[in-house]
Amino acid sequence: MRGNFAARAVLDSMTPEGIGWWIHRANESPKEARTAFENANDCTLKPMDSLKAYLTMGARYAFVWYWQAGTGTGRGYYDRLRGASVPLNTSTAKIEARLVDVGLLPEEAAGLYKWLGASVVLLLHRDGSRTTPNTTASSEKPQPTPPRIGCNERRCEGDRREDSQETRRREGDRREDSQETRRRREATGEKTAKKPAAGKTGKKTA
Repeated sequence: MRGNFAARAVLDSMTPEGIGWWIHRANESPKEARTAFENANDCTLKPMDSLKAYLTMGARYAFVWYWQAGTGTGRGYYDRLRGASVPLNTSTAKIEARLVDVGLLPEEAAGLYKWLGASVVLLLHRDGSRTTPNTTASSEKPQPTPPRIGCNERRCEGDRREDSQETRRREGDRREDSQETRRRREATGEKTAKKPAAGKTGKKTA
């Protein structure tokens, strides 16, 4: 990317042909730094808005392919995603309840609704729908939801770690018991009987 910049940073890079930038031009103050979208297919740099506005717009479009460019390609992905999400006329109470069902706290659900507005429905799948980009027909069966690592799995992992620690403690106890036994034998003069060597019975023959 050509230009006279005091500083720049990559915000998101979904493809080498389309990169989201945070740019601070050399002739501007840091407060004037803005986001921009570089479309390498047509060699353009599209100035955008503040970082907050960039992230908000991206979240409302679910960061689908080329969402910054506003092209037909980006719209196509967005429209398919929106068609597979819960309807826009779903009540606020139902949307927030479903967000809580997928793991959000009530205040997080309310905050997302306030931030994203009607676009918050993109976070929720319509019953029997798929939200993957290769959706071609509504009759397709939904993909199984990938397993989430929840409290039960974390408890199991914690139990395994505790079991491992308990095993190490028991082994340590056995070693200490063995050492204590040897110390007692040495103190009392007790000797451990030695086994006869192989082939020797200890008996004399006439």
